[in-house]
Amino acid sequence: MNKEGYYLTRGKDGDYQSFISANELFEKGRIEGKSIQEVWEEVEI
Repeated sequence: MNKEGYYLTRGKDGDYQSFISANELFEKGRIEGKSIQEVWEEVEI
């Protein structure tokens, strides 16, 4: 497990992706098969 890394977690079931840097998260993270950039306008903070 990547204890000090960056995580992208799916709320409905707790499934997660872990990354060593914020850049890696934004480059490789996927939400329903789409990149963060593709879904950014839909993100609620």
